[in-house]
Amino acid sequence: MSAGAYVLVKFEDREKLLPAVATLGNLPEVSKWDAVDGHFDLVLRLKDGRSSAIEQIKKLEGYSDMATCELQSDEKEPEFSPDHSYSYLFIDTERYQQKAVQSSLAKIENVASVWPATGACDLVAVVKGENFDHIARIINKEIRPLDGILRLKQDRIIFLDRM
Repeated sequence: MSAGAYVLVKFEDREKLLPAVATLGNLPEVSKWDAVDGHFDLVLRLKDGRSSAIEQIKKLEGYSDMATCELQSDEKEPEFSPDHSYSYLFIDTERYQQKAVQSSLAKIENVASVWPATGACDLVAVVKGENFDHIARIINKEIRPLDGILRLKQDRIIFLDRM
């Protein structure tokens, strides 16, 4: 049984993002979505990694690219406080060090959640901070130096309802 998946979606035209969210937000397979700024434009949490929603995403107007991170544990999503900023981290680890990196990340105070994954990355983490500059300092001082991390991509969560 799948613990779900994160699907990262890129649009060639960001003007198509809001209509896409209106469509995708109504799909029963989508448990959560976040607009992001970084390597992708939208991060969807699917209840099942093999969802039919993936084919519907590919049909969206303005769709450009997609990556999937199938989750290997069913840890709950963190609650997002309006007092903090948040970023997703999609992390590639050295072979056989995924569990050690996950354990190290879980010990960092500002890491709200971390899940093992397969597909586009080895770990998915959510980092919180006072603002995006604070998150960048946490990433550079506490996360990037961890043994076993090869690469990480940061996508800042943009709360459209706060704009």
